[in-house]
Amino acid sequence: MSNYLYSDFVFLTAVCKKKNQKLSDIFTAASSALQFPLTKSQLLHALDILRAGGYISFNGNTAVAELLISATEKGYNATRTGFFAMLSSRARAAELLKLEQAFCLNTETADSSDVSITDDEYVAINRRLYADYSVSVPFVEAFLRDGMLAFSFRSSGCGYSPMGSGDSELTADDDDEIPKDSLDVVCNGEKYADGLLAATADFLLVSSKVRKFALEDNGGVYLFSLSYVKDGARLTAAKILYNKQRFIGKRDSALDYAQCGENILDITITPALLSSAVLRAYSSVPSILTENMLNMMTDLRAAGV
Repeated sequence: MSNYLYSDFVFLTAVCKKKNQKLSDIFTAASSALQFPLTKSQLLHALDILRAGGYISFNGNTAVAELLISATEKGYNATRTGFFAMLSSRARAAELLKLEQAFCLNTETADSSDVSITDDEYVAINRRLYADYSVSVPFVEAFLRDGMLAFSFRSSGCGYSPMGSGDSELTADDDDEIPKDSLDVVCNGEKYADGLLAATADFLLVSSKVRKFALEDNGGVYLFSLSYVKDGARLTAAKILYNKQRFIGKRDSALDYAQCGENILDITITPALLSSAVLRAYSSVPSILTENMLNMMTDLRAAGV
């Protein structure tokens, strides 16, 4: 299975734009290309695996905003486009996508260098991005909590500030402060971890019919639905009230008869931001990614939604 992610390639592409760039500038370029800020996990993964693979070089194992990073010859070769890429932005994008796909199929292994970063430095690295760009709040983030996969779903108007914005960040422990259109789910197991990714891929790439999936949390089982509305893609979630064991891990029509309470999550987002946010969430937890999940991520990237 590949060690490399699409976010690693986008980061490498940003490194290759100039020699000896500051990390904060590279982060800004890569994040703006991906429509959301690179998560702390994505950033550390890119720094670690790209240096270990011989694509970039920098000094030390601690990431700071002023850290100078250079691409190696191998790095430049991995992102080098041909003549036709100079003719139009569309041709360049198509060529970069082919290079990205080839890069992510690379199965070479290298020793990890265990790069680290403090929360304060991560905020500092984000500073230019938040100053110069209009940054959307990602409707979903994924991370590991006590070794288990966790999702945080947030509406754009709930007052949530992503890590790196410099503002306070709500967590699952702040239950009294989290408004209605928010939900935290800590999955009991990784067996059904691909539910959100699979539903998104089917919804955007296969058929526009309603897609449903269920996630189990210690607090219950939640039914999620993806559907098209006038303003884009609508994601709702409600708690299953009865026979919840019957619906754990189920998808689509198998969930049509689940009896639920009122929606505790109701978010509408453009299809492009839906895809970008879901890809961002899953690439932030690379340890749980299976070959099938990586294939779905590749398909979403290739579709350009």
